[in-house]
Amino acid sequence: MLTLMHTRQDKIETEVVGLANSLKHCNERINSVDKNLSQLNENLPKMVSQQISQIIDDKSEEEKREANVIIFGIPETEEGDSKMKDTEFIQGLCSDSLGIDNIAIDEITRLGAKPKKGSGKFRLTRLVVKDNTSRNNLFRNAYKLKDTKIGAHKKIGIGRDLTKKQREINNALRIELGQMKKDFPHRVGPFVEKR
Repeated sequence: MLTLMHTRQDKIETEVVGLANSLKHCNERINSVDKNLSQLNENLPKMVSQQISQIIDDKSEEEKREANVIIFGIPETEEGDSKMKDTEFIQGLCSDSLGIDNIAIDEITRLGAKPKKGSGKFRLTRLVVKDNTSRNNLFRNAYKLKDTKIGAHKKIGIGRDLTKKQREINNALRIELGQMKKDFPHRVGPFVEKR
């Protein structure tokens, strides 16, 4: 009988020690969670204010670029005043190909480094238009440029002036779409994208 009591007492002692260890482990986890929570409470306002300021900066950058239009594929001028030649070319392009007379252009700028002669590459041209009506007319009639052929160069296009972040997002989406087209080939008829 005495050995049975000693055995039970030993079991109870091991259970008590196990519970004590478990309680100690729980207390350590609670302290760790409490420490992480206090750090989060300290850093959260700072992180939120950084996110808000980043969003505000992005929106202000988008608003600045709202009046801008990017034109792809305008040939470079070799000599003379390039701004004047670009202005004349764009005015002619708008009136002849797009059917827009007297577009209100505020500024014309070539973007990037000038390509080497004979490379066949052209820098992007950024237009700053004076009003949204001119900008909307350009985009509304951009489809007419599809068949426009000017000299040896055949492709001229119009696009929005996107921020770096927007361009990165568009590029990632393009890559994802290309991967989806590879993974899920459309076997019957043309591939139609939903809008």
